[in-house]
Amino acid sequence: MHFNKKADLSLSINAIVILILAITMLGLGLAFMKGMFGKVTGELGEMTKGLSAQRKAELENSLDRITFDTSELEIKVGTKANMYFAIRNNLNPDAPNTFNIPSPKDDKGFGFGCTDAINPGGAKEPKPEDIKFSTYTTRTIKAGASEALPLIINVPANAVPTVYSCDLTLEDPSTPGSEYAKKVLYITVTP
Repeated sequence: MHFNKKADLSLSINAIVILILAITMLGLGLAFMKGMFGKVTGELGEMTKGLSAQRKAELENSLDRITFDTSELEIKVGTKANMYFAIRNNLNPDAPNTFNIPSPKDDKGFGFGCTDAINPGGAKEPKPEDIKFSTYTTRTIKAGASEALPLIINVPANAVPTVYSCDLTLEDPSTPGSEYAKKVLYITVTP
């Protein structure tokens, strides 16, 4: 058999041209998809920021002395969760007050902490003190105003999956040793 060398050469040039066109089209398609999904991702990020700002504004408009953005929270073992809470200063109408927010609770029982848990039965008993809270330690709030604050809740890897009863108990800055307000938060720890 005798092959035409000219035909072999043009077949391979055609194959190369088709391959280049296919790669170019694939690149254009991927760039288009990235552009579309990038816009959607950016819009979702902006919506999340808007929701956070809206949640904080709602908390700051609450007339309650302590307000959580939720009263029940679900967190997986070994992870952290973020939420907001607000403190309202309705003590003295003329002066700001400084609120102490210890975590864990201090020896008088003021601050953030878990105090109880449902015992699901099993080898390990739940330890409410294992759940840790992080936020600002003090806040000076104007008279008649509220301030929304971030809260990080850390559930250790050795936590028992169950429901924990936690709370924030604030000491009255105008009457040391007395309770200003208390708000309960239920945290469901899942495996």
